[in-house]
Amino acid sequence: MFQAHQRQSGQSTAVRTGVKAARAAWIATLDGDGQNDPADIPKLLLARDAGDARVKLYAGWRVQRKDSGSKRWASKIANAIRVLAPAAR
Repeated sequence: MFQAHQRQSGQSTAVRTGVKAARAAWIATLDGDGQNDPADIPKLLLARDAGDARVKLYAGWRVQRKDSGSKRWASKIANAIRVLAPAAR
């Protein structure tokens, strides 16, 4: 299935659109920057199968990121803003 927006709406909107359109019991999402390996999905499924049936979300994280220096700084600034923002509390 392919979903498209008429204008750029950001990653969060894209993920929401895809999740709403999905018809499977489980959904896997990947960033489009090539840093997520689709081969890791079976590892998440193994964790799901071994885990508590009440758990509905499994997530992985990149151990060896390949972000540029500017991306790392922008991320640090955005994280600091989120920590300090009243809505984040």
